[in-house]
Amino acid sequence: MFRKKTKTICIFCGSQFGDFPELPQQVEDFAFSLSEKGYRVIFGGGQEGLMGQVYKGASKAKKHHITGVPFFSMLHELKDQSKFEKLLLAKTLGKRKDIFVKYADAFIVFPGALGTIDEYFHVSVLNAYKIINAPLIIANLNSYYDVLEKLTILPVQHQFMNPEMLKNIYSVSSVKEILSCLENLSQDKSLYTKYKKELT
Repeated sequence: MFRKKTKTICIFCGSQFGDFPELPQQVEDFAFSLSEKGYRVIFGGGQEGLMGQVYKGASKAKKHHITGVPFFSMLHELKDQSKFEKLLLAKTLGKRKDIFVKYADAFIVFPGALGTIDEYFHVSVLNAYKIINAPLIIANLNSYYDVLEKLTILPVQHQFMNPEMLKNIYSVSSVKEILSCLENLSQDKSLYTKYKKELT
């Protein structure tokens, strides 16, 4: 179970809003709920696009704990630093990912661009090789990550990877499912269960 209130959750998401009209508000509401429940939030630190919604939502909670990890090229996006407990400047994208992994106990992947997808695979590989043991939840909203999920299971289908290496990856299709998945880690939501027929 995953209930300890001091857990730190890393949120990966885009610096743009994308074309899903309801997503910005959903991300803001989710970040608020997460922070209200006592979870610590760590994310890229940017305040544009969906990342800005994370900051906006989490900072509304009465007892928020927000850590931002901006890459140096994002410093112009830091329009409001007042609600951060920590700002950890990353000089390289590799160092940025190292910081996320160091502090986070679980990861949530909202729709985003190549940087978000790169972060997803970075955590997936560390989990697969047992370098970390951290739940990774794909917010596959509007089927945005269908292709990503198919690519993730492809090595298992072709016997380049053991199915156990998928055990820490979960997939949900709505924002309201994320917290339940995070707190229960039901195998019904695991990527392996979702694609079991295709993997056997």
